[in-house]
Amino acid sequence: MRAILPVILILWILAQGGMTHSTGEPPGGTTPEAAVRSLIEALNALDLKRAAGFLTTAGPAPALATLEVDLKSQRAGRVTLNVEQVRAEEYGERATVALKVIVEVTPPTAPRQSLEDRVELVRGPQGWKVRPPGAPVSLGSPTGMLAPIFASLTDPDAVLASRQAARRELCRLNMRNLLVGVRFFVDDHEDRFAFSRKNYQSRLLPYVRKDPAHFVCPETRTPYTLNPKIEAASQQKMFRPGATVVFYEGADGKLDFRHLGAACVGFADGSIRLVTPAEASVLRWNP
Repeated sequence: MRAILPVILILWILAQGGMTHSTGEPPGGTTPEAAVRSLIEALNALDLKRAAGFLTTAGPAPALATLEVDLKSQRAGRVTLNVEQVRAEEYGERATVALKVIVEVTPPTAPRQSLEDRVELVRGPQGWKVRPPGAPVSLGSPTGMLAPIFASLTDPDAVLASRQAARRELCRLNMRNLLVGVRFFVDDHEDRFAFSRKNYQSRLLPYVRKDPAHFVCPETRTPYTLNPKIEAASQQKMFRPGATVVFYEGADGKLDFRHLGAACVGFADGSIRLVTPAEASVLRWNP
């Protein structure tokens, strides 16, 4: 179960959407149990503005708004946290809540998991609120299940950076799989890139495990662009195959630097690089 837990947490952050920040002080829960249940209900409903209202602290409004847009564009599966048990212990104006939830992913990409956590709450003028990890005078923090969820509300800049870095790596791996297929194709066709802009997908499809997803960026679902000058070229006769572009992100010979200021480019020798604007000028387009 512990081996699967990090995957579940990442799935939750990548899957959820809809976050804004209120300038007022939203009400908390009437009891510690109610605060925790309401927090999870708001998360499941993708109402993260309401969810942030059940925390004692939240991230800055501009960063939360940016994260909202980013999360809404996420195409990953939906993750639902179903509360199975909630048990609270009150100590005056403070409380701890132990909870057990069932985690479900739709469509199923992981088995249902029963996970446990423990959170701290404080009572103020607006009712009971959860004190997230790192908050002042914190007596404890979640054991792991809810910590990444709180991070999306309290430190959205860090979550955005992590999501962008993860998507960049997914794109690089996708391009690598495509270039592996190209390498085998070239070996089977007398060392030539015997495909064109019109037919490269149908020609290469058997070499990428018949999975058309290899032809597009996983983040934007935009197809990788074939360098038209590579059509029918011979790899053996290339002067610098390691610098000669086969596929790239962009159009008309211009790169789209969509991944933290870099574009994924695949080269004739099978290598892949994340190219910055400064590096784009040395790319070879002619074989």
